[in-house]
Amino acid sequence: MRLISIIDAETHGPDEKVFRSSAAVAFLVFFICTGISLGTAGSFFWYYRQNAVSGWLFLGVAWIAFWCGLIAWLAWLRFSASLRPSNWLVKIRPDNVFIKFRSFQNYCYPQTDPVVIDLSWRDIAWVRKVKETSHKGRGDDAVTEFFTYLDIKLRLSGEDLDKIKQELNAERERAPLRSSLSALRSELFRARKNQAAQHVIAAIKEKIRREKAIKSRKTGKSSAKYHDYPVRLVHDNILRVRWTAIKPTIKKALGLFAERTPTEEEVRFVTDSGKDLSNKEMEDMILERIAQGDHLDAMKLAKKRYGYSTTEAKQFIDNMIGK
Repeated sequence: MRLISIIDAETHGPDEKVFRSSAAVAFLVFFICTGISLGTAGSFFWYYRQNAVSGWLFLGVAWIAFWCGLIAWLAWLRFSASLRPSNWLVKIRPDNVFIKFRSFQNYCYPQTDPVVIDLSWRDIAWVRKVKETSHKGRGDDAVTEFFTYLDIKLRLSGEDLDKIKQELNAERERAPLRSSLSALRSELFRARKNQAAQHVIAAIKEKIRREKAIKSRKTGKSSAKYHDYPVRLVHDNILRVRWTAIKPTIKKALGLFAERTPTEEEVRFVTDSGKDLSNKEMEDMILERIAQGDHLDAMKLAKKRYGYSTTEAKQFIDNMIGK
């Protein structure tokens, strides 16, 4: 087992099979939501030209157009990220398997970070398909979601497993990339407020100018961090890879794994954050919800487990994800 960078995993072999997030799903969401947003706005203005319109109707149309437009914009960001070379989750080769635990949406981070697990076939004890039915909330707020995972049972030493845990935690706690412009502007403000010498103010202004020049040359980069973690370690030695909108299908992946390693029977389980849980179950589910990117349900569980207020629960979850 090795922990390597995305750059180290870029070499392509003749028999390599790559599994990546589907761009088609994101584009479809973008297309539908854009159509709804533009169609709603267009229909409203056509109706407005011929009839009197109440303020409530205007607000309703604006609300629909805004949310559809926002979803379309987020879908476009996901679609754009899915077209990048860093959009891959698993690479299967004749001699080894690469598992990338950095979300393809976080392409802005350095590609030299050790976010790829390089496993030889002897490092894998077995693989299996896992399906989760997740119930969240109660009553009218109840939501049911379905997840599919690829479980990879590792045959590694405790030292190697600790290295994987450490890097998974480091990725989760990695701070968002921030421009130094905001810090420099704050420094300039404080210098002016304290009536600093002109040469000090001039030096800060020059730093701001250089930073702007550097930033203007960085095209296509986003500084946002997406709290999306497609890989986690469960039961101490099982890599659980989330297989949502991944192409080719998990059936194809299992077929390739089966040529070189044992395949276990499919496992199904149900999680329900609305039912009564033990403290340990709630703590495990909080971590699971964070890994799935469902911070709202994680906050609800934290409030239930620790008696936090909404503000305290949000701060607790933000600290968990290193925000």
